[in-house]
Amino acid sequence: MERRDYELIVIGGGISGVAMAHLACGSGMRTLLLEKQPRLGGCLHSHAAAGGFWVEMGAHSCFNSYGRLIDVLKRCGLQDRLIARRKMSFKLYAGGALRSIPSCLSFTELLTHLPRLLTARKQGQTVRGYYEAIVGPKNYARVLGPALNAVLSQPADRVPAELMFRKRSRRREFPSSFSLPGGLQALAEGIAAASGCDTLLGVTVGEIRRNTNGYVLSLADGRQLHCRFLCLATPAGAAASMLAGVHAALAGQLARVRHGMIESLAITLRRGDVRLGDIGGVIGQDEPFYSAVSRDVIENDAYRGFTFHFKPGLLDRERKLACIARVLGIDPARSIDIHETVNTLPCPGPEHLQWIGETTQPLDSLPLLLCGNYFAGIAIEDCMSRAHEEFARLDRLAGRL
Repeated sequence: MERRDYELIVIGGGISGVAMAHLACGSGMRTLLLEKQPRLGGCLHSHAAAGGFWVEMGAHSCFNSYGRLIDVLKRCGLQDRLIARRKMSFKLYAGGALRSIPSCLSFTELLTHLPRLLTARKQGQTVRGYYEAIVGPKNYARVLGPALNAVLSQPADRVPAELMFRKRSRRREFPSSFSLPGGLQALAEGIAAASGCDTLLGVTVGEIRRNTNGYVLSLADGRQLHCRFLCLATPAGAAASMLAGVHAALAGQLARVRHGMIESLAITLRRGDVRLGDIGGVIGQDEPFYSAVSRDVIENDAYRGFTFHFKPGLLDRERKLACIARVLGIDPARSIDIHETVNTLPCPGPEHLQWIGETTQPLDSLPLLLCGNYFAGIAIEDCMSRAHEEFARLDRLAGRL
């Protein structure tokens, strides 16, 4: 890569950064995508386990209600590569056994509370306040609470209810739930490749400065890059650190975002070494893991894989494997691949919606864009929507600056 000056530099090669780079390149902007890891994808992390078999370490699925994502996939020529995920049920692991979700519900409590759904409003409510009123406190504690924790891979009680389960139109010509050959990481890689943006992997930004022409980025290896516009598509904490010397007030705002860690361990076994029937996954009730998501949804005759998303700081590797053996009834010694990773996720509280307004307003006239999963939600479509919103602002800025 010879060029050192760009109209836009995007820091962060997850789906948010890749989407922004795609939109910018599509408008004719000279764009560079920087990623500190040796791969693109961020939380779209598909680990190749054995013989072409892969397991997801982060996000597990896309849906045909993800309209912005589907539009991008169509522009990139990726729509014909989509593979449907099979519909499979989840079970609850409670009291030392796998149980069906209906068997754990109190239907008497459900019948007395469910009519409240007709008048319930999400505005101003936390997840617990809203859903507990609809299903009842016992059903929430036993089933729905653990299920929502599993969806978010973090405690869901204090999350604003408005951030959960937004209504979106479905694109019926696509599978209701889908992935790609090789896994969801191929989404980010395919979009970036089709966009034609310059990409640098395995690089760290050491310092950001602002001048009259935009921003100057100093990389850890000594190189300097120049851009008119800058997009940070990283976790909020990382963005706060990079902006501390150039936009101190904004950095302070970003530092307020609560975040947590999720420890994920995937285990791959030969199909004959797992007695448990095919399953979508397992939700943990009062367990050290939020969920265990199965690869059974994409059929494979030779292997089965399970990714356990553990609560942080509770178990070491040996005890995680013992937990997996207990839940699945398998012998970890017979595994053919074990892979671990740690991801950072935002943990929005009741004040988060107000924080969004306070943070986005000062950005309006800055040549700085902020994307990521800490705005509207952690779903892939939420990240795509934020990237589109910020690109619309970039388009306006580019026209008047």
